[in-house]
Amino acid sequence: MSKKREQLSAKAAAGNTFGLIADEFIAKLRRDKRAEPTIDKNRWMLKELAKKLSPYPITQISAKDVLDVLSLLEKSGRVESALATRSAIGRVFRFAIATARAENDPTSALRGALQRHVPVSHPALTTRAELGGLMRAIYGYDGWPSLVAALKIQAICFARPGETRSMEWPELDLVNSLWTIPSAKAKMRREHHIPLSTGSRDNQAHEDLVR
Repeated sequence: MSKKREQLSAKAAAGNTFGLIADEFIAKLRRDKRAEPTIDKNRWMLKELAKKLSPYPITQISAKDVLDVLSLLEKSGRVESALATRSAIGRVFRFAIATARAENDPTSALRGALQRHVPVSHPALTTRAELGGLMRAIYGYDGWPSLVAALKIQAICFARPGETRSMEWPELDLVNSLWTIPSAKAKMRREHHIPLSTGSRDNQAHEDLVR
């Protein structure tokens, strides 16, 4: 009887890996109608940054296992990503606890174990000369065309980076010069409208700044 119980326990553990429960947690975020950028960020942290934890039964993952994953991020200079990933991993463990597949959250033991993120403030560009320098840097950037386009959109439309990154052609009304961000992507869960450049007059203004 004890051998059979051990076999059943091992089978249950194999079906409750961190990766599978993380998938369920991400699916729950979608059911809860969380914004797409939020879902994408959690998926990136849990399925990419914490990928090493995916194959292990969630009940067998220790605080040291989690710290090993986060320390690699920290050593690469991604301190903020390490802290955010710790929080995301903790959310998966709490989800597992709530669904009776784990009994504790090892991330709670890691408070203070990681380097604290110290934000660096960047002064706002408040003069025409400073804005012109930014626009010259953007127009002179010789990188991916998609990144150059995104930088120009950010400078002109003042959209959130996640909204620009997830922009799709159906959201753009080029006839009426309007970009409509659907409620599912918007931070406040309300459809958001952003005016687009209307042509030569706006383009001339940007050219004047670049000079």
